[in-house]
Order: sequence, then structure tokens, then C-alpha cells
Amino acid sequence: MKLFICGIPGTGKTTIGNSLEKHYGFLHIDLEGPLFGEVENLSLVFFERLVKNTNNIVITWGFPPEESSLEIARYLKDNGFTCVWFDGNREAARSVFKKRGTVSEDMFDIQVKSIDEKNVLRKIRPLCYNTFQENGRFKKEGVIIHQLFHL
Repeated sequence: MKLFICGIPGTGKTTIGNSLEKHYGFLHIDLEGPLFGEVENLSLVFFERLVKNTNNIVITWGFPPEESSLEIARYLKDNGFTCVWFDGNREAARSVFKKRGTVSEDMFDIQVKSIDEKNVLRKIRPLCYNTFQENGRFKKEGVIIHQLFHL
């Protein structure tokens, strides 16, 4: 199984990727992790190797909505990765993002606005998944993973 999980900040992408790695043996590649820096600088060869890899892989990415990011998403989707967009209760996601304290809360608004304005969802047509319950709390990891396995 090959998953490409992207979406708005604070929706649990990295958490689910880490859980898939720890409990199910997936290779987890977090494109926002310290090893990657600017993803746009990665060559297509990197992604070609992931496509050819026979292991279970989950790629997680907050998805900067530049054209090169759209190209990467389309490439992965066209080559066997299931593209899942994590979204949902945006105020709850903002709260999670704010608690991290790694960058200013304004970055949440900037990224979400850019994603919406550039019609990212229309351009990559991922499967959309709400990681939140109706009360604004995260769904349990096990529930999210079970549902991902049945997409």
C-alpha cells in the first residue's frame, strides 16, 4: 500500500504517518522533516525510487501549494499512491497548529488561504478525509488508520 497524505496544518498527517510506521511497518517519509528542507529541491529521481519501491510507504506533507508541489502530487497519484487530503474542523486544526509553537499562527492562515485560493483540491483531486469528530476533537488514530485501509 502506498499512501500520500497531505492537507492543511494541524490535521494529524505526521501523527498518522508515524503510527503507520510504528505499528504497521510502513516506510514513513515526512517531507516536512529536517532531512528534506525545501522539497522543491528534490529531484524527480527521488520520487521515481519511491514509486518503484515495493514496501508499504506513507508520505506525509503539509503541502505548499506551488506548481512544483502540484506536479509532485500528480506524479505520485498517477503512479500508484493513494492521495488522501486531511482536512476538517479548521478551528480545531488551528488550535493544534498554535500549540506546536514552531511558527507563528499567521502561517496557518497564510497556508490555508493559499491552498483555497489556488484550488489545490480541484487540481489534484485527492480523497478528502475529515480527521475530526463533530465535537472538534481528533478521531482516534486506530479509527483513522482503519478507514484509510478501506479507502
